[in-house]
Amino acid sequence: MDLKCLLLLFIANTFYAECARILAATLVATKSHKFFLDIISAELAKRGHLITILSPYISKHLPNVTDIVFEELSSSFEDGPWFTDIVQARSATHFSLTPLSDIVDAQMERIIRTVLESQEFRMILNTKFDLLMVDTSLNDFLLPIAFNQNLPVVYIAPTALPSWIRREIGSPVYHANNLIVAPPSDDIFSRIISYISTNIHEIDYHYFLGSRINKHMINFYPQGYKVFPIQEMLSKIDLTIVNNHHSFGYPETVSPNIINAGGIHCKLPQSLVKDIEEFISDGDEGVILFSLGSAIPSEQMPKQYLDAFANAFRRLPQKIIWRWSGEPFENVPENVMLRSWLPQQDIAGHPKTRLLISHGGMLSTTEAICHGIPILGLPFWGDQDANIALAVRDGYGLKLEWNDLTEDLLYNTITELLNNTQYTRIVKKRQELFHDRPMKPLDEAVYWVEHILRHGGGQHLSPATRNLNRFQAKMLDVYLFLLGAVSIILILIAGSLYALLSIVRRFISPQLKQKLN
Repeated sequence: MDLKCLLLLFIANTFYAECARILAATLVATKSHKFFLDIISAELAKRGHLITILSPYISKHLPNVTDIVFEELSSSFEDGPWFTDIVQARSATHFSLTPLSDIVDAQMERIIRTVLESQEFRMILNTKFDLLMVDTSLNDFLLPIAFNQNLPVVYIAPTALPSWIRREIGSPVYHANNLIVAPPSDDIFSRIISYISTNIHEIDYHYFLGSRINKHMINFYPQGYKVFPIQEMLSKIDLTIVNNHHSFGYPETVSPNIINAGGIHCKLPQSLVKDIEEFISDGDEGVILFSLGSAIPSEQMPKQYLDAFANAFRRLPQKIIWRWSGEPFENVPENVMLRSWLPQQDIAGHPKTRLLISHGGMLSTTEAICHGIPILGLPFWGDQDANIALAVRDGYGLKLEWNDLTEDLLYNTITELLNNTQYTRIVKKRQELFHDRPMKPLDEAVYWVEHILRHGGGQHLSPATRNLNRFQAKMLDVYLFLLGAVSIILILIAGSLYALLSIVRRFISPQLKQKLN
């Protein structure tokens, strides 16, 4: 242990865990996942822990953070017309028994091959760590490292937690509250669809996608390295930190090994750069922030949608700041500013910002609540539909489908959100709920990571249901036993009554016959 670590321990009076070596990973090609992990990693590094991060993107040279960057994975959404393909897929009516595998199978294999065949990964296998901290999305193939080094595992979920992970770690799974498929509903048909969809996703993960991950792990890990089935390794996860909070998600019952610390990445707005500040201040009607996230570039937008946005924006009195990474398109409206990178939270928190137009990713919808602005959602995939559906249900947002998009529909929807004060009133109340907490979400997340480090794991947080199968966890075996026991008792009672009646009939019937004669 170095001098810096000893000094930190002395100053903290042993409150923090000993300075630890942490291996962290998020290998999907979406910058939002990396950003979420970076927030936690930076805070842990600030407290003296040494973090090694595996990802497609660099971490901006954070102190105490070592990046192992797989740049070839960062181009996953740049290879092909993803925008058009996803929009077309949304209108497809075919039903699949393997929805996860259909979407991520090729991406998963590319990630596993790229990482496990690299020299950097061989170095990782020969390095001693104290904790493994990984994103829940397609990083399960790293779990053998924890099992071979006997490391605690912390899962980081930037989106809603998949039901198969909840079930393996012993937390309740309520199919009616499945935030990946749809928001909670009392309607029986919605709950039936949610129940079927949840179970299809679980079956797909465990028996199709999971089996392929198992095969890749066996093929690519070194000889003699212990590799266990995914389902078995998931059942040993010590802690899961989820980007969820009742102000923007759904109140839910979770086990102690799940920490809902939604809004970790949210921060107070800072001063804007000069040109953006001048652009915003120049208008009297406020500003609209338009960003479709980092995964699907706006410049891939087909011309019909580009024209719809440009023409609708041109009719508005507000200023629009549009995240656009390519060359400017023709006839950019005078009230529109295009920027390849935006300080999104600084703009969202500006007093003149009145609306966020977004794809509906969890980080963006959280920021809308955090900074108190309504949201117009145009989702692509994943949890985005459910996030926007919650915003619509709770009254602080509206949703548009890409296949229905026209200039007039877009203009009218934006005008409704700007002019109807109920959306702003509701989102401001949500903002109050978001900030009214006993502890900041980042502090809470880091506290629990260090709790796991201090105590060498988190199995003491695991509920008893973790060691039970689905049949046992739902008490179905108990219900069947009680039903059987009651049935036996009722049968015995019925049999006894029948026997008694037979005896009575045998003795009484002759006497009745004599009297009648």
